[in-house]
Amino acid sequence: MPPALRSSAPNTPVAKKITPNTTPKSSTRKVPHCTKCHRPRAGHPRQGCPYADADSPPPATQPNEAAAISDALGSLHIEQEGTTARAAPGTPTPLRRKPLG
Repeated sequence: MPPALRSSAPNTPVAKKITPNTTPKSSTRKVPHCTKCHRPRAGHPRQGCPYADADSPPPATQPNEAAAISDALGSLHIEQEGTTARAAPGTPTPLRRKPLG
């Protein structure tokens, strides 16, 4: 048998190893958060936190909206158990569907 040289190709083909090129689904790295607003740092500018520097509160907690929500909830009438609720005259009665099966 002749000596095997580095430049000589092997006689039998070798199957290529397929390495998965995917990222792991669960990362062990902790996502960095802002020290001022405690939100994820993604989208934050490097100069400062736009949420902590804002003079007005977030839009969901503005006084006008909170007042409107409390007025709407205050207008609800909750009946006690055992009383029968009656619809106003002229209100159509919803039809019940037969159960399937």
